[in-house]
Amino acid sequence: SVTSIGSYAFEACESLQSINVEPENSAFCSEAGVLFSKDKTELIRYPEGKAGRYDIRAEVIKLGEHAFRNCSGLTGLDIRGGLRQIGEKQFADCRNLRRVSIYGDMESIGALAFADCVSLENIEILSHKTEIGAEAFLGCSSLTEVLLPTDLKNMSTGLFKGCTSLKKMTIPSSVTTVGSSAFSGCTALERVGIELGVQGIESRAFENCSSLKKIEIPGTISTIGAGVFEGCSNLTDVTIYDGVTGIGESAFEGCTNLRNVIVPKSVKEIGPRAFTGCVSMDYLAVMNETCRISFSELPADTEIRGSSGSAAEAYAKENGHVFGALSRAGFADVPEKAFYGDPVAWAVENGITNGTEPYTFSPDQTCTRDQVVTFLWRAAGEPEPKSTQTPFTDLK
Repeated sequence: SVTSIGSYAFEACESLQSINVEPENSAFCSEAGVLFSKDKTELIRYPEGKAGRYDIRAEVIKLGEHAFRNCSGLTGLDIRGGLRQIGEKQFADCRNLRRVSIYGDMESIGALAFADCVSLENIEILSHKTEIGAEAFLGCSSLTEVLLPTDLKNMSTGLFKGCTSLKKMTIPSSVTTVGSSAFSGCTALERVGIELGVQGIESRAFENCSSLKKIEIPGTISTIGAGVFEGCSNLTDVTIYDGVTGIGESAFEGCTNLRNVIVPKSVKEIGPRAFTGCVSMDYLAVMNETCRISFSELPADTEIRGSSGSAAEAYAKENGHVFGALSRAGFADVPEKAFYGDPVAWAVENGITNGTEPYTFSPDQTCTRDQVVTFLWRAAGEPEPKSTQTPFTDLK
């Protein structure tokens, strides 16, 4: 005779393994102890103590509010294509859930949907334009493998925050924004690939990713937000490409192993404390002559490099740093005072060589015998070698 079941009616029934409905009931039915609407298009409640993996079949198009929350017995989950939306906190606190696969045309995964699923190791979202809400995987401390939906537009706020086992991530070109604190506290994260096309990294996105060693920031990103890499204590190499216009407050604060940073010509402003606490930094090269530089507490022996008469030179004098004027070649690693400064500039001006990377010549890189001979050949004005192989990769 029951025709109505209120919200959270079976909440916190931790030992409940089966919900049974009499066949004559006009509103509800059950299958293997799981509560459904009569036509089985809505899965209303999965018993919290029911053990094992579960398939949500294609005929299910709706989940009841918190239908799977706190289901400690659930170990695996397949969602088979009929479902279009996963609500807020829908699978939160399923502490023994280890693997999730989502198929079909999932439109949205709500905020905190899988939050604190501390055993979750693998999730595959085999769909296209799925929107994923804030903190959807917050605190999934065992998560190591993630397959994101194709055409994902945004990595929302706190998406993987506290996922302390996550080691690598590729942010696809379809993503326009990496939200604030998206990877904050991912202490095992070693490798991040940001594809060309990503447009924004918001505040504290990679804060305290203490295993991250190298990062390349494509020129499609307009601004590196406040505190984005703050506390990334093992970060040693940062490449910032032309197109980035600003470096936010505390962006690299506390990156204690960061060695050298080249700020490209496109950057117009470096925010307060952007490099405070970067105690291993040998030099900071600012290629834009008019770039506004706010104060960062850098070691006294950190050299500031830039063009003579630039804002970088004024900053160095005001803050007690050695200033290294760059040679006319325009490479951050070829200071004017270097013995090879004029030869490098001559080689560039005569089309003999280019840099190895934007703004770098790599003067300490080892030359092989064939590379040296090729340089001499070109310097003597001889014709291009007949070989189809170019022994020195930066020759024009």
